[in-house]
Amino acid sequence: MSSVFAVTTSDSVDLAQPVGKLWVGGTGDLAVAFANIFNGSATGSIVLKAVPAGWYTLPDSERITRIYATGTTATNLVAFA
Repeated sequence: MSSVFAVTTSDSVDLAQPVGKLWVGGTGDLAVAFANIFNGSATGSIVLKAVPAGWYTLPDSERITRIYATGTTATNLVAFA
């Protein structure tokens, strides 16, 4: 069963659960942390610059675990787990 929730960005708290699909309502930068769902290891963090509004789907092995407040300017983010 999937879970859908509005994203609250945070520099210290992970998302309620790792997500594989994200809706970006307003264009901007996304500062995110990733994890590999097959082995549970953190795979790093990155700032995705000038992300346009729309749907984003990650490869099956990767999930977003945190969306940082610092560095994120994109708005109206909704996560789909």
